[in-house]
Amino acid sequence: MKYASALRSTTIALTALVAALASCTNGSFGQNEETAGATATAGAGGLGASAGGAPASGGASTAGVPGCLPGYGISDLEQTSEWASWSTTHDTTAGGTQTPAAAFMAEVAPTAEHYAAHTTGTGFTDWGAGLVLNPASAKKCLDFSKFTGVKFRAKGPANLIVAAQVPGVLPTTSGGTCTANCYDSHKTTVVVGADFADYTLYWSQFVQAGFGTPVVFKGADVTAFDFEVGPGDMPFNFWIDNVAFIDTPPVSGGGGATGAGGTTGASGSTGVAGSVASAGAGGSTGPTHKFSDVLTEQQFNGMFPNRNQFYSYAGLSAAVNKYNLFAAVGDLATQRREVAAFLANVARETASLKYIDEVSPQGIYCDSTNTTYKCASGQDYHGRGPLQISWNYNYGAAGAALGAPLLANPALVSSDATIAWETALWFWMTVTSGGRTAHTIMVQGAGFGLTINAINGQVECNGGNSQAVNDRVNFYKNFCGQLGVDPGTNLTC
Repeated sequence: MKYASALRSTTIALTALVAALASCTNGSFGQNEETAGATATAGAGGLGASAGGAPASGGASTAGVPGCLPGYGISDLEQTSEWASWSTTHDTTAGGTQTPAAAFMAEVAPTAEHYAAHTTGTGFTDWGAGLVLNPASAKKCLDFSKFTGVKFRAKGPANLIVAAQVPGVLPTTSGGTCTANCYDSHKTTVVVGADFADYTLYWSQFVQAGFGTPVVFKGADVTAFDFEVGPGDMPFNFWIDNVAFIDTPPVSGGGGATGAGGTTGASGSTGVAGSVASAGAGGSTGPTHKFSDVLTEQQFNGMFPNRNQFYSYAGLSAAVNKYNLFAAVGDLATQRREVAAFLANVARETASLKYIDEVSPQGIYCDSTNTTYKCASGQDYHGRGPLQISWNYNYGAAGAALGAPLLANPALVSSDATIAWETALWFWMTVTSGGRTAHTIMVQGAGFGLTINAINGQVECNGGNSQAVNDRVNFYKNFCGQLGVDPGTNLTC
């Protein structure tokens, strides 16, 4: 994985914050498929609390306060005063189109007054397009520091990138405090279904990609929420409504999207019909999704019978708690294909988990031109861990995301099994190729071959190293067989 990082700097979505959100207009009305009763109920930050109703716990109820939404509401589009809090945003690709073209437009079904933010478009090839919500009115009503995350209703289908903007990642020209390497926003991804459903995201799920200045995330600092799709998701057509804070702790195994009809995956599963729904906000408590339901320790041992014992199943499971959307989105077959794809690339990088450190490194892999993550004196950044993370900029970015001093002490990846797996999942879940992460590629069913591009495409694909590609594909097919799933199509890059 020596060159995959070069893809990151050119494909990370640079989120455009519309700070003032001025000149908003009300456009023509269109069809909204949301039905009566869709508004979330009180508890876990739902917007539907009646006047005077109290929230589930913590914080202060704003019901009945002039200018404030009930419960923990940030934006309810039934309140036309909230329309000015929204705006569209997109990159500058020539020929790209987005509706509304400029200002935000709320839309409503002709048979019932149920408004929602709606945007459609296509042709954006830089970072994509979406909607921006400025929660300024909620800031006057609520103490943002009391909350653990955010929930909303959405309709797609869409692979929705949700960013919680804070001043530290925004340049001073946009009201932030960042002076260099800005726009590395704290983000997570939600797979939104074709019908309206509730989605819940915990602050712990929002992480920086690692290309910019590291910023500690605090819910109290949120200045905007961006709902975006990347270049790989064109054309797009999605709706957002009923945005609210939550004050509940993540469910066991990590927080996922919570909602009516069981649209929540505990362990970070988002928008999956039939997965777990959290109590409150229209869902009922169900069995917790566990990583062991997707990959058992026995299956892991069978895949790597001769592995170095440093690479433990316990270490992998602990790392999954950090990136709890891994192997937790889509149906069970999709989740198992993602595990097979991840481990197939790992197998190729490490000779089936035999090697912890790179064999015969060609130097210390220090990019002295990178001023964000400067090489530490006396350290080298050769490949280490399951995906053989290399170069100072990758160690620095991964360390910032994981809260570990990997730039100063890269050997941690060789000595701490959980950190080793975490660096691999960091790369898998956050580094983009063609606008999508390896995680997104597998969740969307785009084919295993594109993950090879994401991991080491510049070296292996397009005839670069056909044997390496074949090895990855064969590992993937083998692991899919052991997990009992069809490998799908588009297996080579």
